[in-house]
Amino acid sequence: SIYRVLADNYPENAELQCKAGVCFMYKVDEKFLGIDYLTRAYKLNPKLEDIEFYLGRAYHTNYRFQDAIPHFEAYLKENPPIIKKNLAEHYLDFCKNGEGLVASQTAMIIENIGPPINTENSEYVPVLNADQSILIFTYKGERSTGGLMDANFNASVEGQYYEDVFISYRVGERWTEPQSIGPNINTIGHDASIALSFDGQKLFIFKSTEQDKGDIYMSKLNGEVWGKPERLGPTINTRFWEGSVSMSSDERTLFFASERPGGFGGRDIYFSKKLSNGQWGPAVNLGGKINTAYDEDAPFIHPDNKTL
Repeated sequence: SIYRVLADNYPENAELQCKAGVCFMYKVDEKFLGIDYLTRAYKLNPKLEDIEFYLGRAYHTNYRFQDAIPHFEAYLKENPPIIKKNLAEHYLDFCKNGEGLVASQTAMIIENIGPPINTENSEYVPVLNADQSILIFTYKGERSTGGLMDANFNASVEGQYYEDVFISYRVGERWTEPQSIGPNINTIGHDASIALSFDGQKLFIFKSTEQDKGDIYMSKLNGEVWGKPERLGPTINTRFWEGSVSMSSDERTLFFASERPGGFGGRDIYFSKKLSNGQWGPAVNLGGKINTAYDEDAPFIHPDNKTL
């Protein structure tokens, strides 16, 4: 908002127009304004540093791929530093992919699930059982275990809410008031739902502790009570980040994302096969058709065990 005020008060200042435009690119409800401010900056000074890149990004984030492509191409002709060059090439690929996806649109209606699931707090990463009668999701807000806490989990009005797992049941066409999934899973730390087995009996949880950067745990449903989550073994979890997972419908293969070294770069997708002793076997990188030098995350294996 500060840059907006400055840019509006000094409309002939190209740098202020540019900075306001870059900020708006990241403001979801007003990202279209990024185009306006950056276009104004470009007209004032077409030689402004990185302006071609930012205009490309502004059009890209607004799904105007055909408008974005010439700006990224122009930026690459400027022979920018290698990091920015790689980013521009990356976004250029996104735009070319986007053109193809937009050309083959499918008509659908997206509706907000509404209350009581959604509130003024954060609800995300929903997982459903096979018949869609049970909804489990990650919640962060005033109902979180421990309330507002600082980084050391001490009560603090200046602290933050930590993630909990909540559950709701479908009754007819309505969802019941979500409730904490229970103390076996929810602690004062971060506890997030990330996947549910096809039979709805095994829930995968993400937990972050002081000992690691985040690991995958599994809780089993015992009657109507979810058991204490158990950390998956060392072939899945390492001292590096592992934070998303999907299990095949036959429960023989686990697909997951990891930041462990030795991959193609960033986060990569791996798979592990269940051994005869019930343990998970060595993690295998899915290879260069799936993984790149960038981040690949949140795998989902379809129940047909063929579509990833």
